[in-house]
Amino acid sequence: MSRRHRWILIAWLMVVTSLPRGSIEASPAASSSQPSIPLSIAAEGAVIVEPVGYIGGPIQVLTIHSSYAYVGVGRNLLVMSLADPRRPKVVGYVRLPDMVNGVTVAGGLAYVTARDGVWILDVSDPSRPRIAGRAPGGATRSAIAGNYLYVTYATVTYQDGLLFGFGGLRILDVSNPAAPRELGRYQEEMLLAGNVALAGSYAYVEDTFTHQTVVFDVSSPTSPRKIGTVNPSPNRVDMVIGNYAYGVASDWGVPPSLVIMDVRDPSAPQVIGSLSLTELSDASRMTVVGNYAYVVGITETLGSPRGSLQVADVSDPRHPRWAGSSLLPPSSEATDVAANGRYIYVTDRWIGLRTFDGNDPRNPQEITTLAFPGSATRIATDGSYLYGIGMGNKLWIFNAPNPPPPWLAGYQDLSTQGFDTEALDIAASMNRVYIAIGGRLEIIDARNPAAPTVFRPTILAWGVDAIGNQLYVANYTGLEIYDMSNLASPQRIGFLSGDMERVTVVGNYAYARSFNQLLIIDVRNPTSPRLVGRYTVPTPSNNAGLLIRDVAVDHNRAYILYPTDGGGDRLEVLDVSQPESPRRMGIYDLPRDWHAVGVEAEGAYVYLLRAKCSLSSLEPYRSTLQILDVHDPSSLRVTGSYEIPGCAEDIEKEADYIYIAKWDELMVMRIHQLDRSVYLPLVLRNR
Repeated sequence: MSRRHRWILIAWLMVVTSLPRGSIEASPAASSSQPSIPLSIAAEGAVIVEPVGYIGGPIQVLTIHSSYAYVGVGRNLLVMSLADPRRPKVVGYVRLPDMVNGVTVAGGLAYVTARDGVWILDVSDPSRPRIAGRAPGGATRSAIAGNYLYVTYATVTYQDGLLFGFGGLRILDVSNPAAPRELGRYQEEMLLAGNVALAGSYAYVEDTFTHQTVVFDVSSPTSPRKIGTVNPSPNRVDMVIGNYAYGVASDWGVPPSLVIMDVRDPSAPQVIGSLSLTELSDASRMTVVGNYAYVVGITETLGSPRGSLQVADVSDPRHPRWAGSSLLPPSSEATDVAANGRYIYVTDRWIGLRTFDGNDPRNPQEITTLAFPGSATRIATDGSYLYGIGMGNKLWIFNAPNPPPPWLAGYQDLSTQGFDTEALDIAASMNRVYIAIGGRLEIIDARNPAAPTVFRPTILAWGVDAIGNQLYVANYTGLEIYDMSNLASPQRIGFLSGDMERVTVVGNYAYARSFNQLLIIDVRNPTSPRLVGRYTVPTPSNNAGLLIRDVAVDHNRAYILYPTDGGGDRLEVLDVSQPESPRRMGIYDLPRDWHAVGVEAEGAYVYLLRAKCSLSSLEPYRSTLQILDVHDPSSLRVTGSYEIPGCAEDIEKEADYIYIAKWDELMVMRIHQLDRSVYLPLVLRNR
């Protein structure tokens, strides 16, 4: 297998791996249901968790029909009014069990392709979309003609160190949306089918493995036939208009191209024109409006990738010419494009929907952005709002605890200055957010979340925590304590020397992490913090970087996470009732190759988030939320476990809710006390 094909398979494995079903929720009048709870229940009086929502996700699918845009955001299909192009707004949504791959709209119905099948939505009232039917089976993209829906699919599995893949084209009869029927299919090993476009009785299917367009004869819906491929390759068909098919083509190591095919004989499309898009390193999607084609993708600017909208003049299909371009902001990623009148709409994977005025097609101007949270990998809450740091260095401010789309109360751009602008830590108190980013402190006043204010004092910061008006900052000089009554002018009121990486403050004590030591600091007098105790964990031979991964403190117990020499991580319980002499009470070792992400504790239970996200393995990413009974800390007992698809990055608990941050969405879980009044209805509801 070539290196190129190996990487294609890795990418497909990440995209098409099946996920467990989550909740199904539609906006106001739509039906909803909840998932089963895969927990092993230990005893009455325990706690269980139930997924109740998913916030945001990658923004990568866009279709415009009439004056509405249908946008795939993670597991959600958002319906947006474009009546005022300068102020697009969400008017309805449906939350689905799996990530949205594509959407086709026709006749008041939206056909949404996802890894768990095709969902048919009634969108005749765009403000109240509802689920009308479903056709099970994997689905990548779709196209419709009359009562027939043409659906591509691809499946990649990993077994015993080997990769296996197959895919193809399915044809569904959707004349009865409540009961779609599969009429026929074509399936082939390693045909990893992507986009599909129709021309008469022929379907053009993208093979993402070979980068070719496969031609199918679909004149008989019960027996689609593969009749050949389009040469020269690479090529892909995105849309067919009249006698011409338009698409973009990418191949390993060369700039993508705009490709135009003559389809007057649809059984044998001929490539008649192409244009190398040298400003792009990768092309995602394209659309054609009049004499112009708009292609979105990624460009490299001084080694930093960003989104780009490229414009080509296609008035002469045999000789397309480059006409202009518009760069998106740094850290953007353009994923899809569609047009409505003179306006061009571009989805930005991590940021939202961007609107361009194409009055001058050669020079489209961005006029507005409707933000959606594409990801959140560091999270904190102050009880009023949930705050998340996402790709592109955005601070998202979410309405808590479980908001509907578009989810946001506001957002703020964070610093992009300097070589390393990774967000290391986040804390929140009294609608003020403190972020350690790139080794510096950023302060966001979110008391007016729709218009937050940012402050950037010259304060070094690796870790932060906040209680009321006091801010605790860990850095290589030690622990600094600030009075934050005036955000524009923080006043340092206390300092303790030492090399500290993170800090957690509970009650009268700060628990600082310093390589392999947990430092316990008395902060009852913040002007004179005092080191009163320390606890040292073993240092594994292969350790590099931050050793103690996380700390949670509750009822005179500290719960710390750190790696071991065995290849796994460990949860250790400490008695800190005598902070001068913390002592071990118990341990819980994670299985080998599982990484401890974070820990939260309350009362008799600990919530341990772990992940298996090895870049060196082709296995799909996995995460698990474990509930541990710590009544007897010398014998920690797992009372429940919830499988979470993907790679978990952070965990935060607030009241009865647990928030789990992943690169592709923010998961909301509700904690229930297990007694008959709660458990029995949950069981009955999920039977």
